Amino acid sequence: MYQAVGSYKFYKTGFLAVQQALSQVHIKHKCKEFNKTQGDIKFPPIKDLPSPPIFMNSHSGHLRAVAELIIFIIFAFVVIRLTTSIVEEKELQLKVTLNLMGVGSCLQWAAWYIETFIIFLIGSSIITLFWKLVPPNSEISFMPFTHWSMALFVLLVLSHCAICFSFLVSSLISRTNRISLVTFLVLFATQIPFLVLYSDGCSAGLNVFLSFFLFSGLKMLANSICTWEDYGEGLQWGNLFETSWPGSSLSAGYILLVMILVSFLSLLLCLYLEQIRPGPYGDSRPWHFPCTHCCSTESLVPYSRLFNRLFGIYRAAPDEERPDLQLIEPDPVDKIAGVQIRGLCKTFGKMEVVKNVSFDMFEGQVTVLMGHNGAGKTTLISMLAGFISPTSGTALINGFDIRQERRQAQRCIGLCPQQNVLFKHLSSVSHIKLFSRLRGVRGAEVKAEVQNYLKKLNLQEKKRLAARNLSGGTQRRLSVACALCGGVKVLICDEPSSGLDPSARRELWRLILEAKRAARTSDHAPVG
Repeated sequence: MYQAVGSYKFYKTGFLAVQQALSQVHIKHKCKEFNKTQGDIKFPPIKDLPSPPIFMNSHSGHLRAVAELIIFIIFAFVVIRLTTSIVEEKELQLKVTLNLMGVGSCLQWAAWYIETFIIFLIGSSIITLFWKLVPPNSEISFMPFTHWSMALFVLLVLSHCAICFSFLVSSLISRTNRISLVTFLVLFATQIPFLVLYSDGCSAGLNVFLSFFLFSGLKMLANSICTWEDYGEGLQWGNLFETSWPGSSLSAGYILLVMILVSFLSLLLCLYLEQIRPGPYGDSRPWHFPCTHCCSTESLVPYSRLFNRLFGIYRAAPDEERPDLQLIEPDPVDKIAGVQIRGLCKTFGKMEVVKNVSFDMFEGQVTVLMGHNGAGKTTLISMLAGFISPTSGTALINGFDIRQERRQAQRCIGLCPQQNVLFKHLSSVSHIKLFSRLRGVRGAEVKAEVQNYLKKLNLQEKKRLAARNLSGGTQRRLSVACALCGGVKVLICDEPSSGLDPSARRELWRLILEAKRAARTSDHAPVG
C-alpha cells in the first residue's frame, strides 16, 4: 500500500492500480482479524522521480509537426528542381559544350552549389526569423530557447547535405523522363529507415546508421532540438555535443558531423560516377581510372601479349580498303591544314560506325561532308570535338592532338551541334556575351561582337527574349551565332541549316563563307 503523490496516469491505472486494490482488500481482512482500524496504519509515500520542468503546451506537438512538414516540402522542392536542371543540362548537351569552352566539370558543380546554397541561405534566414519572432497574441516565439545562430547553422548544414544528395542523384540519372517522380521517391526512401528502425533509447550505432540518410537525419535532429526546447534550455553552442535526455545515445552535434561526412562521400561518389557515366554525351572513362594514375594501362601491354601467345589467342587483322587515288582531289599547295584527320575509327560494341577516315581541311575553305542517316557524320564530329574518344586513329586541330592535347584542341573549336545547345532562361544577347567571354573576348569587344552577330543573323528584334520563347529557326540562328562568336579558329557545324526557311539558309551560308575559317559542315542536302 502507498500514497500516490504525482500526476502520472499509471498511479491510477495498470499494474499499480491492481496492486493498490489487492493491498486494500488484504489490509481490511487483516484489520478485521486483529480487531484494528485501517486509519491507524501509516503507508510509505511514493512520488515522481525528479526531472526538469517541461515547457510544452497542448498545441506544441501540432505546430512542430506542421513546421517539420513545411521544411520537408521546401527541401524536397529544391532538391527535385536542382536535380532536374542538372540532368537537363546533361541531356541538352550544355555540359559538354561548356567543357568544350574550357569550363571544367568541377567549376560547373561549384556554380550549381553556390547558386543553390544562396537560395537555401535566404530561405533558412527567413525560416529562422519566423521561428524567433514573437507573434502579437503570444508571449514567446515558436522556438524561444534555441539560439538563432544555432538554428540557422543546423538549417545550413542540412542545405549542404541536400545539395550533395541532389548531385549524387543527378549523376545516376541521364534522362529527364519522370525525373521528378524518381527523385521524390528516392527522397522519401531516405525517411523509411527512421520510420522502421528508430525508437527511444536505440543504440549509438543505429543512430549513426540512420544519420546516413538525409530525411532520417533531419527527423533525428528535429527530435533532439524539440527535446532541448521542452526542457527550457534549447540547443546552444555549449550543449551541441551533449545528449538531450539520459536515454539518448547520440547528440545533435554528432548527428550533424555524420551527415557532413556522408555529404562529402556523396560528392566524391558523384564526381566518380560522372567520369564513368557521363550521360548521352561525353567521353566515359573505365571504372578503374583512379588506379591508372599509379599504374598505366600501357605498362600492362607486354604482359597481355605474352598471355595471348601462351594461350594461342590471336586477333584477326581488319580488312583494309585501299582508296582509289583517281577519286581523291589533291591537296592545295598554298593552303594550311587547320584540321588533319588520320585513320579515325569508332566502334560501339561490334558495330563499326566510323571506319578509317582520313582527310585534311584547310584554312579559308568550307569542307562539306555528305551522307545518309547513320553514315557516321555526327560520330565523327563528336570525336573531333572531344565528346567521345576514337577507337583508333587521331586528328590534329591547329596542331593539337585530340587524344593527347584535348583541352588545347577544344579551345580552337566553335561547335554548332545537331540540336540547339542553349540555356533556356538566357536571352540572345546574354548567350553571345557568355560565349564571347568564355573565348577570351573582353571589354568593348564583347559589345561589338554582340551587335555584329545580332545584325548578321537578323536577331535584333528578339534579342531580349529568353531562348525558350524563340521559334525553332531563331534558336538555330542563335546556336550558329554562339559557335561563330569570339574568333574561333575552326568552325564545326552539324546540319546548321535545319529548321530554317530558304532565305534564312542563304543568309547563314553567306555568313559562313564570309567567316573565311577552316569549317567542317555536315548536311543532308547539297550546299551551294
